[in-house]
Amino acid sequence: MNILQNILDFLKHLLKWWFIVEPWEQAVRVRFGKHVLLFHGGAHFRIPFFDTVYTQNTRRRLTPIGSQTLTTMDRKLVTIHSTLGFSITDVLKLQQTLHDCDGTILQHVTALLAQDIATHILSDCAPTEVMKRVKAALQLEQYGLGNLEIALTSYIADIRTIRLINDSSAPWFQASHLTTSLATGDKTEMYGR
Repeated sequence: MNILQNILDFLKHLLKWWFIVEPWEQAVRVRFGKHVLLFHGGAHFRIPFFDTVYTQNTRRRLTPIGSQTLTTMDRKLVTIHSTLGFSITDVLKLQQTLHDCDGTILQHVTALLAQDIATHILSDCAPTEVMKRVKAALQLEQYGLGNLEIALTSYIADIRTIRLINDSSAPWFQASHLTTSLATGDKTEMYGR
């Protein structure tokens, strides 16, 4: 009985002469594999077997970029955690330019952040300045995207590194003390002779 219901649902969908686009969506109809048309909210006609419809939600989306530890031009470490926000403004342009919207934009922003921080000294890497430069370089309009916002959730600059020089005269308990100090958050520097 379930197989019969699935076959009937498939035929009903296959022979449907209309499609509905919600107010927060846009749709692209491809007829005969080459004639492309953009549709906004409402009910629209399609020809079964000849038309393929791709519907896309255009509401704002947030994607976590994650953590990046980068080195500035003056060899200072910067660790950033950020979130990328954008919305789709033109589904037709998006379908013609990008395959995986979220993944592609995420990788592009990650690369631009790394490039920007690597080509500036630490004093020029204030979070607002970095975000402004990356946003200007991104140019999302060419992909049918807009309302870009990159929000830093965490920004740590000029991290002090801990240096441990292996010395045969240094007792092993100093290394375990270093590990304990790191776990408790103490800043410890140990130098060999």
